[in-house]
Amino acid sequence: MAPAYGGSAVRPSESRACEGYADLMTTQEQLEVVGQFLTADYLASLDENVMQEVLNNVAYECSQGDYDSPVVGAVVNTVLSYAGATWDDIVLDLPTPRGDTVIGDVTFPGEARGLRVVSQAEFDDFWAVHWSYPPEQGACIGQLNRDLVSESNIDGMSVQAYYTWETEPITKVGCGFPTAAATRSEGWARMLDGVPLIDGVACVPGGSHSNDTCGLRANGWTWYGWDFEDGDHTAETAALVNAVVAVN
Repeated sequence: MAPAYGGSAVRPSESRACEGYADLMTTQEQLEVVGQFLTADYLASLDENVMQEVLNNVAYECSQGDYDSPVVGAVVNTVLSYAGATWDDIVLDLPTPRGDTVIGDVTFPGEARGLRVVSQAEFDDFWAVHWSYPPEQGACIGQLNRDLVSESNIDGMSVQAYYTWETEPITKVGCGFPTAAATRSEGWARMLDGVPLIDGVACVPGGSHSNDTCGLRANGWTWYGWDFEDGDHTAETAALVNAVVAVN
């Protein structure tokens, strides 16, 4: 089997939902959907039996998620973990916006102490691909909030952004990308009462199994920063909080 199509550079967050894939009745129709995310050369390298297994696995992974989950997640996970593909065999539109980003009504600076902000669009693309993840990545996905703007009974309205040292799109980097998060919230964490200040920010250093946590009350809000690197970047986390407060 040597499909003549492949590689349409789709934005992951704009790809067909699993519901649409599940509605396709023929192998050819499913192959056309899967093929748009893969290079023609890679598709041509797969024999008919392997290709059928890929299509079947995509259908299975889609059945394990929500019907509105983008089908691209099931496709990418299948070919990377099962069918011997590399990212060179996958064709997706993966822009990496630079500069400040606005999430909700909060501006997050594009750079802070060597960290770059992850825009809403880049995070949406990441989630579209990695909602379908291998078991070893579950812990990483579990610590991320899908909704960057949310409302809870405890903290009221919370607005969050993720930061990373990675220069490549986090969609391609995968589950290892999280480096730090910055949040504007209404609640104050008592764990930060009376702790030492770093550049005016209250910080609790993390350890080998915990994150640095820093917080500051300013401009009528509470601002937090978290480090995902096992507590090795307390000063950077404090600098991130100050950078976010400075532009808001």
